[in-house]
Amino acid sequence: MKCYELWDTDCDLNLSREHHYRCRMQAHSTNDVINRCLDAGFTPNEVKEVLSINADIPPDNRVYEFLTTFSQGRAALESTRKKKEIDLEALARINNAKYLCEIASSRYNTVETLNFLAQSPHRAVRVAVAGNPNTPPETLVELYLESTPELRGFLAENPATPKKYLERIFKRDKGSAERRLAKNPSVPGEILEAIIATETADTKITIANNPGAELQLQFKLAEDADWRVRYALGRSVFAKNEVIVKLATDPLASVRSAIALNPRTPHPTMLQLLEEEDYVVRYRLAQNSALPLPIFTKIIDDRDSSVRRISTTNSHSPFYYIPEEMADAIENQPNYAWVSFLSNEQIPESIRHQLRNTNVPQTDVAINEFSHSHPSNIALFAELIARNKYKTSLHVKFTLTGLLCRHPKLTDEIEELTISILEECDYSESIRLQLRQILISNFHGEHNVIQALLRRTVAA
Repeated sequence: MKCYELWDTDCDLNLSREHHYRCRMQAHSTNDVINRCLDAGFTPNEVKEVLSINADIPPDNRVYEFLTTFSQGRAALESTRKKKEIDLEALARINNAKYLCEIASSRYNTVETLNFLAQSPHRAVRVAVAGNPNTPPETLVELYLESTPELRGFLAENPATPKKYLERIFKRDKGSAERRLAKNPSVPGEILEAIIATETADTKITIANNPGAELQLQFKLAEDADWRVRYALGRSVFAKNEVIVKLATDPLASVRSAIALNPRTPHPTMLQLLEEEDYVVRYRLAQNSALPLPIFTKIIDDRDSSVRRISTTNSHSPFYYIPEEMADAIENQPNYAWVSFLSNEQIPESIRHQLRNTNVPQTDVAINEFSHSHPSNIALFAELIARNKYKTSLHVKFTLTGLLCRHPKLTDEIEELTISILEECDYSESIRLQLRQILISNFHGEHNVIQALLRRTVAA
């Protein structure tokens, strides 16, 4: 068997049983689903048959059964299935409930397939159809009329269930259906209000994360006596702006911290949280995945060292800033002009011109954050440092040299920055040795370029 036959590559190398059917080009054999099947003892032809887009998957196929035992395998089956039309006549001959449930749960099914499966003699299959949001409302009504608690439970969560029947489920199954109804964005507001009046904190937390919860209902949750409910609402991306503003003044710092973490928090509220006495709130704000540039440039200078440190290692970097925001920050906060270079999108020409005409005094730079920056941004940053437009530490220059080396096309910038380091440090032996090591370990470009730079590092 050739590599391309099993691993979906352009490689025509032969695969051998001795090497467990892995390609000699290691990168070609990284599909975890196929690897797990091979490790379980299945032949390449068996795996290929099941994962083929054009193959009909027999429900009693042992590879199929194995794939249903782990999430990536189920996803592979789903990906295969969604690319083919299902033959209803063939489906009628299948009696494997597990296989039929997989199909009934798929969101890629046609109305015809779901209607067909709703008539299945297997209760588990009908339950799966009841939970599928693509099932037509009239079919869901038919399933409701079966009048089994399990079916009604799945119908309670399904946003496609007609509201009239959601109301009936609420009245009929009080005490057992509330938590499932609390998840459904289509449930009428009066039902959700009735639920929060009687239910536990766990159910209220579910409603706090319900995208269908209306403003007045969220205000009630924002005043709940249980701080966990208020915290959940503060973290919810479905919280309304008015509710976020209210919770930003909650007496508990943990609730205000939830607001600080919420990417939907309005910018004026973020500015308010910057003034918090409790450092935990500011710490959480520094971790927010949607910090605007003006907020970031303030919090990076926070009075608490732990807040400053976490702000420079925000896991959601690189940052994306609109040009107007960049221009304003460079003009009003030049010490933080370096933040503009973090973006993995190329800095607009107007901003590049502004940066070239800005002299920036020395300040700490979170250079490790530049590993995801667009190469042209790194090149511009190196240019400004080499020309002393931006004063920074030797450590930053060394790290920046390493980053430049990873982009072979930036040879001019590597050379310019290397020379500026050597000239500034007067060719001291320790500096030359460090620089040589950085160039050797990071450079991925042409050999003659690296040799030219290395010769400079040994010059007397």
